[in-house]
Amino acid sequence: MTKLSFLALFVLSAISMAGCGTPAAPRPAVSVNEKIGLYVTPPGMNTPHFPVGYAQAVKTLKGYARTVWVLESWRDIEVADGQYDWASLDQRIDEAVTNGFDVGIRAQIVLCGNNAKKEFVAISRVPTFVGDMSSAGFAAKAQRFYGALAQRYKGKARYIAVGNSVNKYFDRNPTEWEGFKKAYPGIVRTIHAADPKVIVLSDLVCGGEYYQDKDKLQKYLDFFGQSEDDGFGFILYFITKVFYGGFANFNQARLSEVLDELHARCGSKNIYLIETSCFSRNPNTGKDMSAVQAQYVDMLIRMAVAKDYIIGLSWWQLYDARDAPGVPWDVKASFGLFDSAGKPKPAWATWQQLCTLRKSP
Repeated sequence: MTKLSFLALFVLSAISMAGCGTPAAPRPAVSVNEKIGLYVTPPGMNTPHFPVGYAQAVKTLKGYARTVWVLESWRDIEVADGQYDWASLDQRIDEAVTNGFDVGIRAQIVLCGNNAKKEFVAISRVPTFVGDMSSAGFAAKAQRFYGALAQRYKGKARYIAVGNSVNKYFDRNPTEWEGFKKAYPGIVRTIHAADPKVIVLSDLVCGGEYYQDKDKLQKYLDFFGQSEDDGFGFILYFITKVFYGGFANFNQARLSEVLDELHARCGSKNIYLIETSCFSRNPNTGKDMSAVQAQYVDMLIRMAVAKDYIIGLSWWQLYDARDAPGVPWDVKASFGLFDSAGKPKPAWATWQQLCTLRKSP
């Protein structure tokens, strides 16, 4: 179950200012657990349908995460061949860095998620002038873009993830998968050349049919496992029953088993839970599940701290969006730690309590 949806469209409409980012500053010391990350919603200063703006949301999170994750698509940055509009990323990244955060950039070549009708959508975010990923010029232009991205945010970006649930997209577009496979090694090398310290992650769904059908995921594990990137980025929504069956098994022991099984299939590479969450309201019945969400936060952070192969986790969103016409299901489905009126949920108190947790010697 992928939850990124059309948040990029919120970003595009919310931030229209032009300009350049400030020069990279030394990465500040951050006191909270280095594994803890979060996507800050709303994505803009005056984004409709959210109770606060981005700057206020970042300040709310200050002291309760190490990394702020931002989402943007290649198509929305490279607006013409070799011409970049960094305004959206500059504003959000500079705000995060000013408040003492490291940054993770989830730079989309594809966008997968759910629209306002909760219908799954998988679309390319490669600029139209490039063509699709099977085109002759794709590899060179992808390397140029990701190299420019890494260079611009050198010293600010701690992570760069390439994709957005790429296996969901490539299952539907197998010829583009072949083109991507040829381009990806060069993309990774270009990012590392621009910033040797940045951690490059893949971006894969591991739940749903990919958990039930091991072979369906294996070809992606095999490819990314032998690549020169620095870890597997996984989208994992443990609330999906495929992981635990009956709800009695929605517990820390079962979560541990699922994560250990996944890691065993990843060879020597570590895992970053690049997108994870749990709703606070049942999407089918409307029943309050805020206690379950808080339980998942507790389980999740304890697992991430205890397991050395987990290098990080990123909660899907901070604030819920209001339920209004055209708002994607993914951002109004109660995954936030604050509701759409700005009220903190029980999970936020759990998050605050555990975000500085350290592994016992």
